[in-house]
Amino acid sequence: MKVVQSTAVKKQIQRFKRFFEKTVIFNYSAKINGQFYYKVQYWRWGKKDAVGYLIMRPDGQLVPRQEAIPVMRLFTLRNIAAHRLVDNLARDKEKPVWMFEHKYEYLQALHSSYEKQMNESIRQDVQELMEVCLYITQSREKLRKIYDRGIARHHEIMERGYVIPGDEFFLFDCLYESDFIVYEGLRMQEIWETIDRLIDFFSHTKAELTTELKKKRTKLLGLLEDYNKKDLRAILETSITSFETSQTSKRVVFQSAEHFKEVYSKANEQAFLIEGVPLLRNT
Repeated sequence: MKVVQSTAVKKQIQRFKRFFEKTVIFNYSAKINGQFYYKVQYWRWGKKDAVGYLIMRPDGQLVPRQEAIPVMRLFTLRNIAAHRLVDNLARDKEKPVWMFEHKYEYLQALHSSYEKQMNESIRQDVQELMEVCLYITQSREKLRKIYDRGIARHHEIMERGYVIPGDEFFLFDCLYESDFIVYEGLRMQEIWETIDRLIDFFSHTKAELTTELKKKRTKLLGLLEDYNKKDLRAILETSITSFETSQTSKRVVFQSAEHFKEVYSKANEQAFLIEGVPLLRNT
């Protein structure tokens, strides 16, 4: 449904506008139980966040506050999810994974030459690192598929011109799924002692290698040493901490995708009730 700023709609917007504010009306509507609704945001000059919201019908009629709250929730959650989809997930799905691809390739190429010199601990270390590399490289394709699924729904909403209940949950489910894949990949990379042992092993263990394999060993050692650089470790640890603390008052280590979704969905609802609803100007 096309959003039309009729005279009645404009009058209602101006009625609730305060000094030094500008207004933005969403370019799509919401449809709940057969009724269409418009959403207006009020912005104060110099402020980066909206300072007020208004929900009305297409004819400009003001909606009672209790009726407006679920409408505002639908608009708000869909809007947040769409922005995160086209910003965060679009970026995550294209992050380079070549260093993991190369580590996997070099470990696989060198394995037969070093297998006899490996004890059980080193074998497990090699297997662990290869599993990490495989997870990270395969996760990019998973993220791309999730993005395609989410952006298809986003385009569907824009084409129909209105959002309906369920759209916001579909988009957020895409985000929860993709975020947990990223989070799990970060957690899997916390294998510092494993990397230290592999650096020591491939640096000091002798093996009959061709010229090509010697080059691969050198490249592998370079990648492993980069892996353990303090600044890269700090970035990894900061990213993990952000996932585990951004939505709760205490740190939460997520055990599954379901646990991740439960915590984040509750936090989103709380944020809406605490930060969003008080700004609603419907009475």
